[in-house]
Amino acid sequence: MTRFRTMLLAAGLSTLLASAGLQAQTNQLNADIPFDFHAAGKTLPAGTYVLNKMNQSGIFEIRNVEGTGTVLVNAPIGAHYMPKKSELTFVHSGDDYVLSEISVAGATQTNALTPGAVEKNLTRRLGIASMIAVPLHR
Repeated sequence: MTRFRTMLLAAGLSTLLASAGLQAQTNQLNADIPFDFHAAGKTLPAGTYVLNKMNQSGIFEIRNVEGTGTVLVNAPIGAHYMPKKSELTFVHSGDDYVLSEISVAGATQTNALTPGAVEKNLTRRLGIASMIAVPLHR
């Protein structure tokens, strides 16, 4: 009976680990960002990025696949609509782009970043800024 329990426990544990690995893969999204941008006080270069949602409170990891930049972004403000598309939204003014919103299709809300010093300076300097969306894909 002990050997049966050990085998059953091992099978259950491997199933649990496999499902956790699959869940981590489905939470991962990619974006090809064609411009340098500001996020969480850092300037990141243009390139292909991987986005991972770290927890339910709105913390995301944004990592450049070439290894040239990684940042943890806190996007705690939830807009109360379900996004239809997965995308990153940037505030754009002149040559500056600031990450402002993260939308993941099927989520219960869109996650917005709190206005940072860079974003405030962009809108104050020119008085106008546009919004640019970059699609996310699996």
